[in-house]
Amino acid sequence: MIAIIGVLVGLLLPAVQSAREASRRGTCSNRMRQLALAVHNFASAKDVLPPTHTGCAPPNDLYGTWFVVILPYIENNSLYQQFDLSQAWNAGPNPAAAASIAAQSVKEYQCPTRRSGPQKATGAPQDGGTGDYAAVSIANSNYQWQHQSPDVLRSAMMGCSSVERVGGRWAGRSNLAMIRDGTSRTAIIGEKHILDGEKNKGGVGSPGGPSADGNIFVSQQAGWYESHSVRQGDHPNGIARGSDDDRDGRWHTFGSWHPGICQFVMADGAVRAFSVNTDLTTLSQLSDRRDGATFTFPE
Repeated sequence: MIAIIGVLVGLLLPAVQSAREASRRGTCSNRMRQLALAVHNFASAKDVLPPTHTGCAPPNDLYGTWFVVILPYIENNSLYQQFDLSQAWNAGPNPAAAASIAAQSVKEYQCPTRRSGPQKATGAPQDGGTGDYAAVSIANSNYQWQHQSPDVLRSAMMGCSSVERVGGRWAGRSNLAMIRDGTSRTAIIGEKHILDGEKNKGGVGSPGGPSADGNIFVSQQAGWYESHSVRQGDHPNGIARGSDDDRDGRWHTFGSWHPGICQFVMADGAVRAFSVNTDLTTLSQLSDRRDGATFTFPE
């Protein structure tokens, strides 16, 4: 009898685990849709898409990210009001760098397959609230410099330029009309790759070596490669193969802990799952707002 029960448990356990992961993936997908809705509501209110970063060229790059500017559009205006985006995050006193803000994690920014409840990354100065999503970026060269010209940055969302930082002000530079390939065929947000052993360990340059799980609310282009909030859509590694994919450059890539797939939000708000084996040509076309190329969505 005990042997029979053991066999039944062995048969049922994978089904239970699969059902739980399906539920977690569904929650992750719903949260990504909430981010897409926030981006669209921001665009409706401001006539521009959220800037990936509100800083510009180094050394004037230590400012907030798109995770900050969309907070009012995910019903978290109280947290948004605690940030001062007119000041660099390292210019004290600035609430954006305060521990009470840095420790905040927002559930809409987290995938339940990867995390259970709010988590904080450690490894000063990059400690702070974590997140599992990133804006999709693609450029002619050096993708991480989000202040570059829209002729260089080919993604839907991009950062501010030096002009927008004059007088402590910032503004978005792209809009939905610039997505010439169509909003249903251009990705704006994806699940970012975080190596299992590097979860909650700060960011590029953190103690113990590179990582990609730091404070998503603030940015430093020169030191962190913007990997906490922006990832390269056409990175040569493609999509990470799983939570244990430790190839060089992993802090630039997209990838999830959902078996075999990575989810992306299209500019029209649809969430689509792509195989981890998706080819680089498709990933490039998915990320580029203006290349005019078409590709076949996965079934």
